Amino acid sequence: NIQRSAQRGPDGYGYVNANALKARIVNERSIRKLVVAGNASSQTQLARYKQEWEAAGFQHYFTRRQTDSSERDLSDTAMLISKAHETLDCEVLRRHKLIIVTGGCSGNIWNLYCEVLEQALQRGWHVEFWSFNSSSASRAYRDLQRQYDNSLKLFSLDLYREEIMSSADTSRRQSQGHAGRAPNGGQRRRAPRRGHGHGRGRGRNNGREPSGGTGADSSAGGEPTCPVCLHQRADHTLLCGHRICGGCGKTSDGLPRLQTCMICREPVGGIIPLYG
Repeated sequence: NIQRSAQRGPDGYGYVNANALKARIVNERSIRKLVVAGNASSQTQLARYKQEWEAAGFQHYFTRRQTDSSERDLSDTAMLISKAHETLDCEVLRRHKLIIVTGGCSGNIWNLYCEVLEQALQRGWHVEFWSFNSSSASRAYRDLQRQYDNSLKLFSLDLYREEIMSSADTSRRQSQGHAGRAPNGGQRRRAPRRGHGHGRGRGRNNGREPSGGTGADSSAGGEPTCPVCLHQRADHTLLCGHRICGGCGKTSDGLPRLQTCMICREPVGGIIPLYG
């Protein structure tokens, strides 16, 4: 449902670029296993999905969708949750990070991922949950986030739509003209620093005043919300100008928690509290 959620966005974006999504989510971390599940409306589309995601290094579980199937009848989410449970069961003695990426439809509305997320958290794992429209994530996910503090982080794919999406025409041309090759040749498109449009930050960026918008909703007091945890006030600024909360920015020892900004990927360098 990442594809379906993405297609509800601005005109010109039609397909998730598997390599670009991988680059954004993985962010140079060491990944033990990559799994994708989904469905396609035609045999041609099914073959293209398998080709693109396999080339990006994913174990794929794609099926052909029947025309009269409702979203809840589809087995995509169940397959993904099953594979997550398998991974947890195989790594009983080790603690890793579980990353779930969804379009934000069934997973958010019906809280289908809550059980596997909580199981991972109970075992001491860190968890990331990425989705479109994650600012409207259901209360169940936010309750889990509060219960497990910094072990669960909610991220919005809307911030990176330009970076991870290819237009329908571009994807079609690449699928027809570059057999066996993923869109954009696997190159990652850098998201623009401007254009998120939710206020301005107080940092420096080569002498220019940067856009401090994060795409997250503002808090009740009008202050921008942290784009990492999506519920604390963004009261600290990075040197690139983007704003986050102190808990996501610093460890208990006062050291930077992030190596690079989650929005523009600039080195963090320093985290400055905002006053007033």
